[in-house]
Amino acid sequence: MEPPVDIYTTPGLLPPEGHEIFESNPYTLRPHAIATGAICLTFSVLAVTARTFTKAVVLKQIEVEDWALLFAIAGLAAFTGVMLIAFDYGCGKHNWNVSIADTMKVVYYANIVQILYSPPMFAAKLAVLLQIKRIFTAHQKNFTYFAVWFLIAANLAVYTAILFAFIFACYPREHIWNPFAEGKARCINTAATMISSSAINLISDFTILILPLLGISRLQMPLSRKIGVAAIFTTGAFACAACIARLVFTIKLTQSKDITYALAPAGMWALAEFATVILCACFPTFPRLLKFLRGKPITEIYSYGSSGPSSKPTGKGSKAKSPGPYAWADSKVGTTIRSYIPLEESSIGLATSSNTNGERTSNGSGSSVALAPPGKISRTIEIETVNRPRTPRPTP
Repeated sequence: MEPPVDIYTTPGLLPPEGHEIFESNPYTLRPHAIATGAICLTFSVLAVTARTFTKAVVLKQIEVEDWALLFAIAGLAAFTGVMLIAFDYGCGKHNWNVSIADTMKVVYYANIVQILYSPPMFAAKLAVLLQIKRIFTAHQKNFTYFAVWFLIAANLAVYTAILFAFIFACYPREHIWNPFAEGKARCINTAATMISSSAINLISDFTILILPLLGISRLQMPLSRKIGVAAIFTTGAFACAACIARLVFTIKLTQSKDITYALAPAGMWALAEFATVILCACFPTFPRLLKFLRGKPITEIYSYGSSGPSSKPTGKGSKAKSPGPYAWADSKVGTTIRSYIPLEESSIGLATSSNTNGERTSNGSGSSVALAPPGKISRTIEIETVNRPRTPRPTP
């Protein structure tokens, strides 16, 4: 269908009173978008690089979530790049300063951005959820274990549905951005899709934020220490804040006729949310990296519990080997925190017996270990092994 006007010289929207079409120096959000993209991408790349170095070089243990984060950071780069291309065509400007042709280009790239959003965002949340599972369910299938797998399945279903909803928003697809395209347009309600996508993201972010905090609440450690550990996970609150802002601006976008201007803040907040989810997945590795950079050994085990054996020396001057970077393990004897969040040396404790008097005991091979009273954290005072040669029996 031929457009009734010249799409290259006609603005996408008539200006309000006091404004003219194609103003000589129109206001634009493009500098804000460039700054947002640069900050989010820079911090995300640095965080993923630091995490990957920690896992590959320091801990020598690359896992599924690490590959998921590499995919997520590649998706974030593509998301940012395409979003900034849209700003080259007038996104961030008021629509009376953008021609119909450029408005169509903006909507086209906005649809590409929406399509690029779902797969890497799912990958980033998959990394966070797998990390939570490794930390809090190392030895048992508890509530957190099943909650994590439920959230992984739910997020996979939701993000897959969102992906296809934006791919097939109209048939033929060209009608998404070109109202003058040939053929009868059959389109879904894209406004409802955008709002439901933002709302579901908000619910997902809040549940992922709450889940580790429930696990931390069961740790047997002082309140001040719990707050320190929880602070690493509550960085997810920034993702929730960004998601709330994105939802607000998405609602405004669906109610506005000034589409080129209204798209900009919604896109920038989506970018901020994307970056904060990636940062949340990386933060738990930073204490281990700092410990490595300070030249401290990386084989200590930090155990918290009130009864039962949580670790045993394996030989002279040796310490039990950490099974992995996320080994915070809830068990009947307490919670063992290993390579991800090394706390201060003064809080290191081994709760190795149900003895209630805080006495010292031997592990049977000459090793001396301090026993922690129930609900308290004690420090290992000494581990010493003495090897004595066996005396052969006299032959009768």
